Amino acid sequence: MPRRRQVRGSKGKLTAVQLGALFGIGIMVLSSLAYAILYNPFGGGGTKKPAAEGQVVVSQDSDLDGIPDYLEKEIGTDPYSPDTVRSLEERKQQVEKEYAQGLIGEEEYRSLIRKIEAAEEVVR
Repeated sequence: MPRRRQVRGSKGKLTAVQLGALFGIGIMVLSSLAYAILYNPFGGGGTKKPAAEGQVVVSQDSDLDGIPDYLEKEIGTDPYSPDTVRSLEERKQQVEKEYAQGLIGEEEYRSLIRKIEAAEEVVR
């Protein structure tokens, strides 16, 4: 029965390639967090409790369109539909129609239109 050869010189030490990979992963994680903190166009919104200073707020985005699920629910689009551009256009027309018919007030109309336009900027 052949004997197994033991590899010598690798007693728990990381190689240069492994260190480089760990460094790269660390940079990706930090840059993702920085992006989420600096470029969140919605500022945490919704009825959620505001984050404490220095706390990271992570919002779920089921359809990966860049618009958090809570905001899609607020403006009335489907948070699971990947065709967000069409959904936003349809919802904007519906909000304008509801306002013209007097079904929603001016304050709610302006708020919804502002949120829809901010979402449109994200998906462009």
